[in-house]
Amino acid sequence: MKQSGKCPKCGSTRLIERAHVLDYTLSGRQNLKVAVEKNPESWNPEVLTGELAAWICVQCGFTEMYCVDLLDEAASDAPSP
Repeated sequence: MKQSGKCPKCGSTRLIERAHVLDYTLSGRQNLKVAVEKNPESWNPEVLTGELAAWICVQCGFTEMYCVDLLDEAASDAPSP
């Protein structure tokens, strides 16, 4: 959906792009994040974080989430599934 500009479920092009995915904590609201450890075997691994954003289809409500600002280097160091 992010790259095609079209909903994979219904085919609509009416999308809301980069909607914030929020987490509510005792200190207020903040954007939800993901974390990737570089060198997880290390005793003190570096942790890279990235915020999640949602692409939402206005027609059917289908939603996809993407990590929009995680550093590129995390992809090369991330463990394989």
